[in-house]
Amino acid sequence: MKITPTELAERMAEKTDQQLRDMFVRPANWSSQALDAARAELQKRNIPPVETASQPANDELLRRASRMYSLDEEARLALTAELERRSIGPDEIQSYIDSEAAKTTIKEIPAETSIWSFEGRIGRSTFWIRLLLLSLGGPAVVIFCGTLQQAGEGAAVFSLLILLVGTFLACWIGLAMSVKRWHDMNRSGWHVLLAFTIVGIPFGLIMQGCVKGTAGPNQYGSDPLGAPSMSNSPPPTAIA
Repeated sequence: MKITPTELAERMAEKTDQQLRDMFVRPANWSSQALDAARAELQKRNIPPVETASQPANDELLRRASRMYSLDEEARLALTAELERRSIGPDEIQSYIDSEAAKTTIKEIPAETSIWSFEGRIGRSTFWIRLLLLSLGGPAVVIFCGTLQQAGEGAAVFSLLILLVGTFLACWIGLAMSVKRWHDMNRSGWHVLLAFTIVGIPFGLIMQGCVKGTAGPNQYGSDPLGAPSMSNSPPPTAIA
């Protein structure tokens, strides 16, 4: 959305002195026109010129652009304007993403696939599968430990150790998958605390097991059902 220099000046006039100075801390988040308007407003208020930080290299802009979905709307539009000013298009951004992926020499387990990680997102089907496995594995471990205890005192201590470790691992895996399911709905992972309330247990289970996640990437990661490629997405609208 294009705005006129007059409208831009009016916006700067509404900002506090500190807000105007903070714009020059991360100049890459703002267009050159916005920085000029902020500088003019500071001069109008007889505030000494702000020492601007050095402009980031193209690689830094490409890195930010590869995580465009994690930025708020104002920062995203400002970054898009700076990319357009430097004639950096979607094809170059996608090429950077591909080149960074090719640099990985050790194949990492994606956060969505890892049962230990609290980062990323998982879908409803993955949630139900993991919940089913935990529900079946828990009783199996308890039965095994109960049988082992009958073998003698030493075996009883060993079975207790297995039970404690198994309980810890089950709780960790359960919390991790619950957090990632909330992330899939673009909600904070702290919603897992609902499981510690009587009313929250059925509510949380219904939400995690039935509510579809947000389509496309959100602030917690890519869509586990398959996010569209950046090159196939329409470029954001730039602002002055």
